[in-house]
Amino acid sequence: MQLRAKLILFFILLAVVPLVAIGVFDSVRSTRSLHALLAAQDSAIAEQVAAGIVDLAARRESDLLLLTSNAETQRLYRAQVAGDARERAAALASADRYLRQAWQQFSRSYQWLDFRDNSGRSLYSLGEPPVLGNDPAAVLSRDVLTLTRPIPGDPGAPPAGLLSVGARASSLMPQDLLEARFGTAGYTVIVDRAAGRVIYHPRHAFWGRSVVELVGPTGWRVDTLALARPRTSIHYREQDTTRIAAVVALTAPPWTVVASSAVDEFAAPFLTTRLVNLSLVLL
Repeated sequence: MQLRAKLILFFILLAVVPLVAIGVFDSVRSTRSLHALLAAQDSAIAEQVAAGIVDLAARRESDLLLLTSNAETQRLYRAQVAGDARERAAALASADRYLRQAWQQFSRSYQWLDFRDNSGRSLYSLGEPPVLGNDPAAVLSRDVLTLTRPIPGDPGAPPAGLLSVGARASSLMPQDLLEARFGTAGYTVIVDRAAGRVIYHPRHAFWGRSVVELVGPTGWRVDTLALARPRTSIHYREQDTTRIAAVVALTAPPWTVVASSAVDEFAAPFLTTRLVNLSLVLL
């Protein structure tokens, strides 16, 4: 091999190859930096939404405790168990006065409430109760979710019945936080893991649909187990866009918050930087 060829080979091995490797490494690093940035922003949004849900859920739990543990409701169920028609009528009248006063405040958060005995028979209801036989875990409409709480019985005894309420979605989800997004294409999704259904999505057509439809083979193509992890990040394709999302799974309620953003929306500056760096390396 001639000296000139050897010099060119050494130049390629010792100068060009390392520079190209540095350029490729910088390109990969910029891509990862973009993904890390999106994941961090999405995580902040998901955490805020999750905290808002926990706070609202605690308020709704307090409402249900007030409706089920008051003296009037307890008297009604004791009379129902005793089978005393006269006492039951008096207890029902007393409960009616109390619950109607409470309903003036609670009707802003609930569409209906229904007290039932252990056989499933309705004892008292307000608002527009659901049709008997509906699954209490199901999403009845895009704006109402069903919550239940057992009626406490005597100490050591099983529950005396069940309170079922139709909570307005706005009373369980922080609407102002749900509108927060990173970028114009960002959005937030809420999934009810217990019911296996989507309970919030920016596209109302998804409300009430099965989680499998959202993340299955025809959707995000993401393992549903990822939605049960307390904190994680997922990548998926939606139409022609690559998206990164932060996942926060709550215990009570058993919901999962997914805050997503589009990579392509922020990729242009990073792509320009990569192209400039690679061009300089090649030159």
